[in-house]
Amino acid sequence: MSSSWIRAIDAIIRGESKKFRGVRLGRTPEILHAFGLGPHDLEMSAAKIAKARKEHPEISLQIWYDLPALLQNPLAIFPSTRNDGTVIIVFMVSDTDGNPIIVPIVPSADRPRNVVLSVYGKIGNERINGHQWVANQIATAKRDGQLVFQKSGSADSEPKPESADAISWSPDPISVDRSTEPTRSILKLREKSTKS
Repeated sequence: MSSSWIRAIDAIIRGESKKFRGVRLGRTPEILHAFGLGPHDLEMSAAKIAKARKEHPEISLQIWYDLPALLQNPLAIFPSTRNDGTVIIVFMVSDTDGNPIIVPIVPSADRPRNVVLSVYGKIGNERINGHQWVANQIATAKRDGQLVFQKSGSADSEPKPESADAISWSPDPISVDRSTEPTRSILKLREKSTKS
């Protein structure tokens, strides 16, 4: 856990966001490289942190503190339907309302870094809940031949409520050949080259 990240979060909560521009969360996790995110720093703007804290009180302060560690240990990863290189991360923990926590990340267009766009609990609608939305997004990505990551044994599980305890990580990506690629090139995993 980065003490500089925690100090920045505390300062932004106190209303000192103007002191910061981009707040560094650490290096982009290696598993995200396969989804088209380069081996750069992960950053989130102070303005986006302040906005997400205000608009999404269901994300506890402890989750914010643990964000860099949680990004290293996702429950699932899949490409956004925006087709702009954005990747969606789903955490192993849920928000205070029991919804899955979603973190969209996009490669920066202006310099070598990857940008965290927001952190929020995914609320469903009258037909499906947030967990079903995640399952539908994963199923659609697989059907479309896109790279998807799911934690081993997590097919029928949901994130654990408000627990940021470290959970052992092992990659379980699913790669399917496809005839067309999105605007941003998505790297494909080579067979038998999965790192643990």
